[in-house]
Amino acid sequence: MGYALFVEDGIIDIADTLIRCPICGKTFDANKYDLRLHNAKKSYITIKCEGCKNRIGLTMDMHCDMVVFELENYETRIKRRPESPAGSGNIKGDAK
Repeated sequence: MGYALFVEDGIIDIADTLIRCPICGKTFDANKYDLRLHNAKKSYITIKCEGCKNRIGLTMDMHCDMVVFELENYETRIKRRPESPAGSGNIKGDAK
């Protein structure tokens, strides 16, 4: 989050360009990801944290503040997926 300075002709908005990894807490400069985020086809980009080497997501909210979020690993999603009981699927060609 940034801050604002009030001057007699208006307001000067100062942006904070440091983002913090949600996993390890390391801060790094977001200026090098700004152009990449604006040119992205999706509403977010994925980057690798320089501290813990985990993948994190970077997006912008409606106030143009950068938001960092943790991405789930593929292995974590597979482990969390509930297993279906054997034989409960309806596959073509099953004898009934």
